[in-house]
Amino acid sequence: EKFVALRDPVMPKSKRERIVALSRATKRTKQQKGEIIQSIRDCIDMHTSCYVISFSNRRNVSFQPVRDHWRSSRFFCGKNKLMQIALGRSKENEHRENLQLISENLVHDNVLFVTSCGAEEVLKYFEELSTPDFARTGSAATEDFDLKEGVLEGMEFSMEPRLKALSLPVRLNNRKIELLGNISVCKVGQTLTAEQSSILKLFNRKTSVFSGKVLCYWENGKFTDLSTKNGVHP
Repeated sequence: EKFVALRDPVMPKSKRERIVALSRATKRTKQQKGEIIQSIRDCIDMHTSCYVISFSNRRNVSFQPVRDHWRSSRFFCGKNKLMQIALGRSKENEHRENLQLISENLVHDNVLFVTSCGAEEVLKYFEELSTPDFARTGSAATEDFDLKEGVLEGMEFSMEPRLKALSLPVRLNNRKIELLGNISVCKVGQTLTAEQSSILKLFNRKTSVFSGKVLCYWENGKFTDLSTKNGVHP
């Protein structure tokens, strides 16, 4: 059987002037930054440990159950520079002993997790965390996905305009949607376009996995590095 590759959409360029809302680019004031730094320090003082966690395919809808599970704890995301300042960037200005070692790992999209729960419980939870999810635009396809010519079973006839908008050759026949040819939606390793990721979602193909990996943690002054197996820093 021959499958035709799905074409990348060509979007027309708008000739309209775009209006940018300057209010969205408002920077935090010095006072606001100071309040965030203090809130992180207060949280650490209230708990016994903190962890640096690297998540794969993190998005709000998949991350919320994790937050709900650890209601008595706190996650800090997306404020790397402020988190580093709060914990300290050197031995001389670290908030608590060895916290500067945690600070060094707060890079990229890594998340700071502050808790009083034991290390065994925390490590076990994140080691077992694995939730299937829909692939994002820009991520790599993890499997081949093809659609065969014929009736698209389980697809409501009202979805025909949506499928056509996604460049799929379809038509209505007796209130059923027919695909007018074999289509190769994506191949393993291919970077997914917005169109491809939308098609995967419409056909309920969860090809990504939301997971978390603990890189290191600090507990009552002791630092443990799990990323390079360097062990404990007393």
